Amino acid sequence: MANTNDIRSKFFDEGKSLSRIARETGHDRKTIRKYITKEDWNEDPRYLSRKMSTNLSHLPMNQTFCFM
Repeated sequence: MANTNDIRSKFFDEGKSLSRIARETGHDRKTIRKYITKEDWNEDPRYLSRKMSTNLSHLPMNQTFCFM
């Protein structure tokens, strides 16, 4: 499995295309593009984890329905 330095070297030093590097390494083209364009690997990810709410008080209560 190729690491990011190998992938960047193939693109910048050897002049290989994204598609060719993807075929050679077995990675998706989008992954190869990410490895080539990313400069700072210490950045926070774009996504944040979400908390699931377990509080159901915000839901309307149906008065006609009964649990047995």
